[in-house]
Amino acid sequence: MSNYVFPSFQGWSWEKTITPVWNTQTYESESGIETRIQKWKYPRYKISLTYNFLTDNTTKGLLDKGDIERLQGFFNAVGGSFDDFLYLDDTENYVENQAFGIGNGQETVFQLVRNHPYWAEPVTGIVEIPQIFIDGVQVDTQEVSVDPYGVVTFKTPPPANSSLTWTGNYYFRVRFDEDEIELTRTWDGLWESIEISMKTVKL
Repeated sequence: MSNYVFPSFQGWSWEKTITPVWNTQTYESESGIETRIQKWKYPRYKISLTYNFLTDNTTKGLLDKGDIERLQGFFNAVGGSFDDFLYLDDTENYVENQAFGIGNGQETVFQLVRNHPYWAEPVTGIVEIPQIFIDGVQVDTQEVSVDPYGVVTFKTPPPANSSLTWTGNYYFRVRFDEDEIELTRTWDGLWESIEISMKTVKL
């Protein structure tokens, strides 16, 4: 697993599709009664980004050069769909005073989470070290560590019934959907209508 961060490109069209995906096994009896088994505890997300254009190293004018080379280099660095990486979404990327656990005086390891209405799920992509709080008091960075997968480890177990919260940025841990990517040049120095498809990975 890598901790490369997917680069930003100037030609993004702002068109984005995020699709939550579950895995449910359904059995239907002759009477029509269904038995459903939820096989995943958390969903996987499919993410698609569309770029109106990407530049290359020959692009003229005021545009930044070399997008297409950076995209190809990144795609090859992770081996297509082989290795995962981190994607910073433009809207879902930050929490403030987000609860992630209750101390019991014994546990020292906790998983960061993020909340949606009615729903909470693990955060598995961390780059910038977040702020960690016990009962609203920030913990000194020497007393707690956070790994790239959102696992928080305290040197001393938080007290029983203490509220654990965090503030900071998070990333989606994803991989490319396919082992190939189609890049089309339509004008001198410009490559257009490029779609990037990714999906989140489970740990």
